[in-house]
Amino acid sequence: MYQVSIVFAIVFIVGIVFLITAFALVSWQKKQNLSKNKVVDKLIARSYRLISTLESVPDRYFPIETKILLIDYLHSIVPRIVNKRVEAPELMSALPELAELRRQLKEGIQNSKREKVASATHCTKIQNSLRFLPTLLREFSTKHVIDHRSAKRQIELVRYSHCLVHYDWLLHQAKVDLAADRKAKALENYRTALAEIEKVAVIENVSEEVCVVKSHISTVEDMLFKHSTASSQLDTEMDQKHA
Repeated sequence: MYQVSIVFAIVFIVGIVFLITAFALVSWQKKQNLSKNKVVDKLIARSYRLISTLESVPDRYFPIETKILLIDYLHSIVPRIVNKRVEAPELMSALPELAELRRQLKEGIQNSKREKVASATHCTKIQNSLRFLPTLLREFSTKHVIDHRSAKRQIELVRYSHCLVHYDWLLHQAKVDLAADRKAKALENYRTALAEIEKVAVIENVSEEVCVVKSHISTVEDMLFKHSTASSQLDTEMDQKHA
């Protein structure tokens, strides 16, 4: 009887241990699945955002090597997402078009190279699209997708592109101001544009942009100076007549 009790106690203890272990294992598997799902969800969201960025940002504001890198990344990550039995037909359907875009970029074809921002909404949209790229590139460096030196260079180019967007928008605004005879406001926008583009002079050769905006500044300053001189002469003549 005593031995039966001992055996029963051992079986009971083993059963409890088994149940605890089984519960812990199930709980661990659920956490693992939840973690994997979060990773997949993050990859899906990132992939959609990258495709949107590739489609919406003109070539003028998108460093070509960064664009090729992101296309290659999408070609690598999207099939992995689909292999996890995730429904992502839009992502898969985008790959052939991205492959063609990559081919064109490799051949130096940039169809939207001359496209510039022409509205405040467009300017904000492009800058917002570019804003998340430095964080992504740093993550690529950390995970050895690209080396640290390449990541640093591409982050600098993205920063340059971000400033170039604002520079182009300021020039556009200045042109509108001149057409509306707001010369002082136009001069202010040109000077701001000059300061904006000079901030990234250490990243890229911006001598052409600097020359363009300095020429505009000089022209508007001459217009304002002549207007000021003419007004001053008119005031002098009026004073002499009343003397």
